[in-house]
Formats: sequence, C-alpha cells, structure tokens
Amino acid sequence: GDLDGTLLDETDGVVDGISSIVVHCNTAGNAWLYKGLEIKRLECAAGLEPSCKTCDPGLIKKLMDTPSAQKFADDMFGNNGDCLTRKLICTGVNANIEINGIGGGVISDADDGAKDNIASIEVTCNADGTAWTREGREIRVLECASGGDLTVCQSCARDLISIVTMGAGTKPFNGDIIMDIDPVTKCATRTMTCKGLNAVVNVNGNEGVLNDAFDGTMDGTVTVKLHCNAAGNAWTLQGKEMRKLECAVG
Repeated sequence: GDLDGTLLDETDGVVDGISSIVVHCNTAGNAWLYKGLEIKRLECAAGLEPSCKTCDPGLIKKLMDTPSAQKFADDMFGNNGDCLTRKLICTGVNANIEINGIGGGVISDADDGAKDNIASIEVTCNADGTAWTREGREIRVLECASGGDLTVCQSCARDLISIVTMGAGTKPFNGDIIMDIDPVTKCATRTMTCKGLNAVVNVNGNEGVLNDAFDGTMDGTVTVKLHCNAAGNAWTLQGKEMRKLECAVG
C-alpha cells in the first residue's frame, strides 16, 4: 500500500527543526519507495514562529520634548513564556513616564507602591508583532521625566540614624558603610551589618525586629540595606524611615 501519514521532526531521531525522508527507486524504475511503500505525493509544512516574539524596539518612540525630560535609565527585554516583553525604567525625584503624549496618561513614582525615585512601565509585543501593548492598549510614545535634582538624595548624613549602644545584648554594628550611588535610583545607599549568635536588629525603638533570616540568608548576620530618601533627610528601609537602630545578640 501507499504511505499515508506524517513524518515529524523527531521521526529521524533528532529534534532539530528538520524533518527528512529518504526514498529509494524501486526495481521497475517506476516509483519511489519509503520502507517498501510507494510515495506518490509529499508536502512540507512548518509552524511559523509566533509574531509576538519579534516586535521592533523602534515601535516605541522615546521623546525628549519637555524641560524635565531625560533618558530612560534602563530598557530591558524578556518574555512571558510566549511573547516578547519589555520594561522601561525612569529614575529621578518625582520620576514619571508620560504615555502616548499629552492626555495619554502618566505613570508616577509611587504607582508601584513604593516612593523610591523610580517609575517603570512593562509592555508586551502584540500577536502580530506590530505594536507594544500595556493592558491591551498600544504604546507608541513614551517620555521619561523627573521634577528635581537627584543630588539631594545623595546627601543623607550618617547621624540621621541614632545607633543604640546600651541595653542587654547590645553591641556595635559590625559594619556601617555608606556606599556608592545606587545605579538604578541614583541615590545614596547604606549597608549595616549585625553579626553574632541569634543576632537581631531592633528598629525605631520597639517598632520591629529584623532577624537573621531578614536578608534571605541564615548565616549569623543580619544585613540591612538602606536608601537615602528623595528629600535627603532620612534613611529608609522598604520605604519606611529608619531613625533608630540597635544591634543585639545572644
């Protein structure tokens, strides 16, 4: 009989995007055979790569039209399992992203739940690869802007945090380093470490306790990374002002 079926990519033993068939001429010279079966018709078919994987970055125009406009701090590409995604980040005091020109809407610093001098927008390539979209809406134009000088948030003083040095189990912090400027927020950072048996950091008196697991690692050390706020008048942890800290062990 005739072969009636489909040879898949894996039929030849290798999944490599190639499907192949080897046929032989029969003894009468009047037919091609595959495993002894006559082959009278063949068709090559392939599934197309989803178009949503191929949006051009230039489909979004980045404007610099206003006095407070600035370049986006980052423009990152990824995928959501099926389609190409993109995240644009705008930094600065009161950072905001204007969408599709005047009247198109604005994403502000605090829209993601944190007032941290960062505004961001995530977009996805649409089904036919012709536009970047957010919640089904095409995004054609974006502008990053900020309303102030970032150097203010680079100037937090060390003594804005009072270090508690008396009390049961209290000891000096093992490290207290004001770091270089954070590459994303452009603001000063400060890393404080408390090391020892059952080490904890007491926050703002009795407001809370940070234990060894707080930094994600059980290693006998509590590591606290702080950020200088936009006004330059407080060190913050997850958006909350830190005015008093204590390292305690035991």
